[in-house]
Amino acid sequence: MIISSFIFYRTLVCSSLIGMVLMPLFFCVVNCLSKKSIGLGDFQYSILCGFISGKNHFINTCILFSILVLVFYFVGKKRYIKNLRIPLVPYMFAGTIMNFLIVRFYTDYFIVS
Repeated sequence: MIISSFIFYRTLVCSSLIGMVLMPLFFCVVNCLSKKSIGLGDFQYSILCGFISGKNHFINTCILFSILVLVFYFVGKKRYIKNLRIPLVPYMFAGTIMNFLIVRFYTDYFIVS
């Protein structure tokens, strides 16, 4: 029991550490492609989001907060706020929480072991 628990948590920690590297790497690529538009605070918060999401779910988190940003962009485009510099942290937070809840709901109710 103790050994299986140790192996399980060791796997979770490794997954979180890999996610902690992959998420900022994603932001580095996006930053290079988008004319250096991502700030240092967004980059630092992406490390935390990557740790929380892990290597298996960081893509889901990125997709969710990208959808939130696009919705805000298209709504803001109509209201003439497209020139504002908006931090990504609230969207990353919402995407991470939504991903956590989706994964939690999915694993609790749909996966039968």
